[in-house]
Amino acid sequence: MQRHKLFRSSSIRIKSHQKLRTLFASMIGIIFIFVICSEFYIGKHAVRILNFYNNQTQPSNREGFLFSIRNKIIKLQNIGNSIQEKIESIEVSDFDEYHKFLVDARINANKTFFFFNDTKTFHKLFQTWLNSRSMDNGLEIDFKLNHRHLCFEQGRAVPILIAVTSSATHLESRAAIRETWGGYAKEKGAVVVFFLGLPKNPKYHSRVFDENSKFHDIVQANFIDTYTNLTMKTISVLKWMTEVCSLAKYILKVDDDMFINIDNFLNITESKNESKTIMGELAHDWPPVRSAKNKWYTSYNDYPFSIYPDFVFGPSYLLTGDSAKSLYEESLKLNLFRLEDVYVTGFVAEKAQVKRSNLPAMFNTPRDLQPCNFRHLLSSHGHTPPDIRRHWMWLTRRNFKCEP
Repeated sequence: MQRHKLFRSSSIRIKSHQKLRTLFASMIGIIFIFVICSEFYIGKHAVRILNFYNNQTQPSNREGFLFSIRNKIIKLQNIGNSIQEKIESIEVSDFDEYHKFLVDARINANKTFFFFNDTKTFHKLFQTWLNSRSMDNGLEIDFKLNHRHLCFEQGRAVPILIAVTSSATHLESRAAIRETWGGYAKEKGAVVVFFLGLPKNPKYHSRVFDENSKFHDIVQANFIDTYTNLTMKTISVLKWMTEVCSLAKYILKVDDDMFINIDNFLNITESKNESKTIMGELAHDWPPVRSAKNKWYTSYNDYPFSIYPDFVFGPSYLLTGDSAKSLYEESLKLNLFRLEDVYVTGFVAEKAQVKRSNLPAMFNTPRDLQPCNFRHLLSSHGHTPPDIRRHWMWLTRRNFKCEP
């Protein structure tokens, strides 16, 4: 009995639903017919009204009223079009556009916000972001060890100054450089200076002091020697160049695990007459690393864009002497950034209007240093002190022959 009641109630619901569907379809049909008839009626009478006003100069009150409404509608449309044109002609300020950019970031961070196919759009927003970071960063760098005598007359006769950024604990790396390509560079008229910070381990204070007393080629700044302070170390190079060696033609900034072809760099200093330029292995449209476990991690808060501006990879790059001062001065007006090469050769260079260009054969990865290959290279990265000595011994042999 209960099952019969349920079946009966369900059949009643089905019938009622069918009636509702039929009623709904009828209403849709009536509305459709009404719309068609209305359009037909309006079209037919619109023709009559137009014919009337083409043939008569004095319209009736009713038709005149309709005609005046038509004219007002046309005027309103024209006013609307002119307002739209004015709105479109108004240029949105860079600040407003950047503010919209930040708002969109919070809403749509994982979709289109961080990706720019239009380089003009990226450049414009990047400049606004860069200006927002422009302020006195309070950076003060003093030198605990200094050698102003290394650049006579501000380096007027120095073709190239080689600034080797080294850790206070890397005594063996500096020794290997002095015994190999660094010593050879000094024989050719270059100036070689090692730039250090303060060691964490107190025992290295006396070792660095003894090393400097012997070779007189160490400039030590007053910050702790850590990877995160590499940016400050390069700024100390720029400060020293500005104060001591501002007239040197070129500056070669290198890490202490680089192997350098001095002859090829000297050829560049003689053949090139660049101005306000940084040359090296150029990074174009280089994306930030977003993995927090990575050594080069950059958060969205630190840098919101999907690509960096053009910069030159940090292990080695060549600067024109006239760029050091402007880079140093701008570095004091911009918030520091942990990645030294991106900051100095990207952000600061952009503010200082220093060009970045690619220098072929300047590599920041390990290269084959066989004699016949090395003659075409400028630099190779990632070499231990024994490796540097071994390659130098092999390269200084004069009994090898290479195909022209």
